Amino acid sequence: MARLQYMVMAIGIVIISLFPLPLLSQSHSHNVNGLEEKDKNHVISWHAREAVGMLTNYLTDIADKTIARNTRSYYKGLTLKLFIGEGNDYKELILNNEGQVVDTVLRKAVTMEISSLRNPKPRKKPMALFLQGLVDNRYRSVAIQTTEIHDMKVSEIRKIEDGKYECTVYFEQVFVVGGKDIQHGVINRIPRRVTCEVDVIETDEGIEVLQLLGNMTAFETRGL
Repeated sequence: MARLQYMVMAIGIVIISLFPLPLLSQSHSHNVNGLEEKDKNHVISWHAREAVGMLTNYLTDIADKTIARNTRSYYKGLTLKLFIGEGNDYKELILNNEGQVVDTVLRKAVTMEISSLRNPKPRKKPMALFLQGLVDNRYRSVAIQTTEIHDMKVSEIRKIEDGKYECTVYFEQVFVVGGKDIQHGVINRIPRRVTCEVDVIETDEGIEVLQLLGNMTAFETRGL
């Protein structure tokens, strides 16, 4: 059965404002009609990494206290647009083979797992609250370094249905908290993975690719 998702009003979640950088479109067109499956998977893999690259760039700027607060809040809103449901609870529509809705499932808002050397056990936060925490952070400084896009690892591409694919992107973030540089701050090194749903829409000119991110998982936090 096919699945579609649409956003519903958040339940018990604080929705806060948003942030700037030039907003890159999540939809891209390629003149790749007739691509073999392995080549299509390469396109999907690239766009999944590109979405994660946009995410990590935004996170770096949201945490940067040298950037004006209203600007960082604006970036927060742009970041939420990268995720399924945009930080809110959402409904998943279950369709039959004829495209008719046969069921709906309420899904909780996408989450971010957080951990640190002081508190290493991963714990989940709704993405909107995690991002607001970055905006509100009380540290003197927070710097985030992230794996480059071309070095991110992507799992095998899983085909969910015609035109819809899913994969997992693996990367690492290093948080330098409270110090002016990597020698003076508290350093948390966190391997992460994030799911990515990719829609491939075939047109007369090629295909368009639309990607949305899902839950983010943290592995064991280490020092540098």
